[in-house]
Amino acid sequence: MKNLFYLLLFALGSPLILAKENVNISSTLVTASKQLSFNCAEGTAQTILDINNISTTILNGGDMWWDLSAGSYEAPKGSGLHSIFAGALWIGGVDDDNQIKVASQTYRQGGNDYWPGPLDNVRLNSMEGLNNNYGTTESSICAEYDKHYVLFKTDIIEFVEFTNSTQPEIDFPNYSIPQSILEYPGNRNSDNFTNAYTGSDEDVQTNPYYSLETLAPFRDVNNDNYYNPNDGDYPEYNLDNSLDCMQEDILFGDQTLWWVYNDKGNAHTASGSVEALGLEIQAQAYAFSTNDHINNMEQITIDNPASG
Repeated sequence: MKNLFYLLLFALGSPLILAKENVNISSTLVTASKQLSFNCAEGTAQTILDINNISTTILNGGDMWWDLSAGSYEAPKGSGLHSIFAGALWIGGVDDDNQIKVASQTYRQGGNDYWPGPLDNVRLNSMEGLNNNYGTTESSICAEYDKHYVLFKTDIIEFVEFTNSTQPEIDFPNYSIPQSILEYPGNRNSDNFTNAYTGSDEDVQTNPYYSLETLAPFRDVNNDNYYNPNDGDYPEYNLDNSLDCMQEDILFGDQTLWWVYNDKGNAHTASGSVEALGLEIQAQAYAFSTNDHINNMEQITIDNPASG
């Protein structure tokens, strides 16, 4: 089940705030429970979002708008002026036992609280008890998803026109499906179905069972609950305006960066939180190329579809 939630993005630097390294924080002072560790390495992906008058670097470790050494939010593009130094996602809460749990990020000297990749989404075992794999990950999964999936809406439009053409060999004589569509992570391939319950889980509203839960949003043209571009499926931009953008999981922008990360891949050495929140975060950074003020913006949205 996918739930959209709101977050705080803390700008670590701005024209009014002097952003410095957190030199007084030593990683040796941070102690976090080893039970959180799945030995995932920190995210290394850095991708430029620059389709409009803003050029900025997006990372995949909970931080953004910098390149790990300098600010990288250039406005206007090509000016050499950077209006933000860095920003990061901070989430915190209190559980039923009044235990504070935090996932945050600063400048990475003290460590990390976020790692690439999804969490296992199979909640119940075959006896309908809680699955031990639920909400876990592995270092190999983190490494596989250490990337951004970069999409351009024009590519999706052309793909749909190609698949709908009655004479594609004439209308699109040299067409080949872009790698961005072929490699798009629509399917949740990392879940472990060993000894898993495959019936409906009414508590989290999976129907009929977990394997039909998607990862990145896509248009399922043949309604088989499986992303396959060769069947005409494509990343979901709501091209026909049939979906409610406030309720449905869709992509935005003319250029879109989609990625997934979690706070359980290793110990929380940035915040020192003893326990993880158990978050899987699906994020997209996007921008529109327009002739108005939106041409001077980039935006970020996140979903929290799974937790453990």
